[in-house]
Amino acid sequence: MTGLPPSLPIRIVFFYGGINSSLILTELFPQLKDTGINLLKVRAAIGQTGNDADVYLTKNYYTTVSGDPGEFSYTWLPLNNVTGLTVSNILANPDLKPEKTTEYELGISGHFLKNRLRLDAAYYNRQTKDQIIQADLPPETGYTSQSRNIGHIENKGIELMMDLIVLQTYDWKWELGVTFAKNKSLVKKLWDNVTEYTIVSQLGVQYIAMVGQPLGVFSIPASEKVTDENSPYYGYTVVNNSGFPIESDTQKEILGGSQPDFTMGFTTHLKYKNLSLHVAGDWRKGGYMYSGTAFFSLYTGSSTHTLFNERNPYIIPNSVKILNGEYVENNLMIRADQISYALGNPSINPEVRKGYVIPKDYFKIREIALFYTLPEKYLIRTPLTAASFSLIGRNLFLFTPKKNNYVDPEVSNFGDDILTEFGETSGGSSTRNYGLGIKLSF
Repeated sequence: MTGLPPSLPIRIVFFYGGINSSLILTELFPQLKDTGINLLKVRAAIGQTGNDADVYLTKNYYTTVSGDPGEFSYTWLPLNNVTGLTVSNILANPDLKPEKTTEYELGISGHFLKNRLRLDAAYYNRQTKDQIIQADLPPETGYTSQSRNIGHIENKGIELMMDLIVLQTYDWKWELGVTFAKNKSLVKKLWDNVTEYTIVSQLGVQYIAMVGQPLGVFSIPASEKVTDENSPYYGYTVVNNSGFPIESDTQKEILGGSQPDFTMGFTTHLKYKNLSLHVAGDWRKGGYMYSGTAFFSLYTGSSTHTLFNERNPYIIPNSVKILNGEYVENNLMIRADQISYALGNPSINPEVRKGYVIPKDYFKIREIALFYTLPEKYLIRTPLTAASFSLIGRNLFLFTPKKNNYVDPEVSNFGDDILTEFGETSGGSSTRNYGLGIKLSF
């Protein structure tokens, strides 16, 4: 059925719930406190949440030429033989189901050594079924996209936390905090027995969901390789008559996923009398991202990676050419006037695309703050009850691998869903901030 979308808002109600329970072992077994355990608690939880797509996606409808379903015109149509309504480019999906996520969690926490050491550990298993995505369609179908359920995504992981009071005296106090998180995602099923789906593609770099792989894997068209295992050149790159690698029409090269191996957070707080120092840092290990900044840098020759062989003529390493129907070692030199093509143009050298996918690792000093509280004796003859001063710096230091000397890995401008994991393209740079604070209490 085709018609106008309703003008009144539609209210959708979801019913989902959860159960959680905890057991304080030190209350059940008081003798545990005699061993230096101040608190020991175990917990378990199970819950389910639902999510739905936008409205107007289960039936085809007409929309204004502007494409905004909520925009209507009171002009009599057609006007000068020009229609004012058109069928939406989004193909309706009457079988669209709500997205459901079911999560299980087990945890344990404890306080030890007169509450100077606090530990917490949790394991979770999150199953997301019928995840909703906007799938692209060939324009020749008359539509450009359709909302559909992606299948079954699994996430398992652990989260650890430790807080430790290293030193505590009348004048001194030093605290350390560490957090650790590791998540492993897995695409268990896609729709209609599909084994691979491209979430987004940029300049030949595809970000895909592939059955049996973590959600969000980067792939590029592979260079033609020698596939005969009996050949002395097995695995070598095949070049054309100009000495450039030949792009394969069928093979892809997997570069890695966007998910990190783990993430960690660090905090330290040092206090001496009325003066205190707070430092917070983050470490992300593993994972990749697409970088539009890297593309522009490679294409224009401003990237350090374009200094390969000091931009002198060279032969593609470990490559062969075809001579009289057979593979022979390549001796075709990339000339000096071809260096820009070889090092920056993916249409000439498909290997260039590898430079667009960069490591997402980083270590960042996220915040350094210095606080000073004025002693009360200086406020006796004033209307103030307390006064403190602070000097704060945020995003002060960033350390990344050598292959990423372009951007802050936390910068993304592709969206607010899984596309945030894809990367950045011509996004704004991150900033370093400084602040001075004064707090007065009356």
